[in-house]
Amino acid sequence: MKSILAAAALALVTGAAAAQVVIPPRQAEPATAPGQQSAPGVTLDPKASEYQIRTAQLQYQRALEEKTPLDVVRQNDARRQWYLNFALQALLTVAGLILLLCLLPRIASISLPAMGGVLQISTMQPTPPPLIPGPTMLPPAVVPAQTMKFDDQMAKALVKHKEHEMATLETADIAPEAIQLRHTVLRTRQGPVVEVSLQSSDVVLAKIIKVLYQPHPSMSVASVTSTDRASKFVVRFTTDAEFMLYALVYIGSDDAHPIRLKRYINLR
Repeated sequence: MKSILAAAALALVTGAAAAQVVIPPRQAEPATAPGQQSAPGVTLDPKASEYQIRTAQLQYQRALEEKTPLDVVRQNDARRQWYLNFALQALLTVAGLILLLCLLPRIASISLPAMGGVLQISTMQPTPPPLIPGPTMLPPAVVPAQTMKFDDQMAKALVKHKEHEMATLETADIAPEAIQLRHTVLRTRQGPVVEVSLQSSDVVLAKIIKVLYQPHPSMSVASVTSTDRASKFVVRFTTDAEFMLYALVYIGSDDAHPIRLKRYINLR
């Protein structure tokens, strides 16, 4: 069905040039018989068709009524005939192009005769070859994680660590929420690059000496220390996995108790 519609569209476009509109003459009784002279210098051919005879008679009658030379009447009729033929050709061409454009997305290819051969135009992307199945990869066995025992000694160590952090912040006159970690993901040819830095004011950044970034132990990424205050202690990691990142922020001096921050690094 699509091929038939496409052929019809092409026929409209290519056949528009041959289309013509014939102006039917007004009905009138023949003034003279075929072969007789109807006016000075006008002779009807005995082999002429009935349409040609009536057209010549009507042109002669109009020339008499309008007092216009017969050649002018014929020129006006020929000009009007040309305008109508041109309008019909343009209409058929536009209709054929619209139909062809509507059918192109639904047609895989079009074949046209050209220079003694066949020109084939493909309108759709070629179908990719089927994938060759490879070896089946089994997922690794799930090993249950060991539950960390949280005892009183660990709780006391965490509380003591938090007290040291609060004392360091109080000494430096910095609010606990004034220092935060931020990260962005850069897409490169080598893979995702994670850029991590501190997010804080210039006043707070001026009191920071260095930042030690420690990726999660499960990652094969080494710890990195940054002392570049101008870039907000930025560091970069090339990785294709998401992980938890810890940062030890040293305020005032290298001997001060660091502030421990953490942020989950996602690649979105």
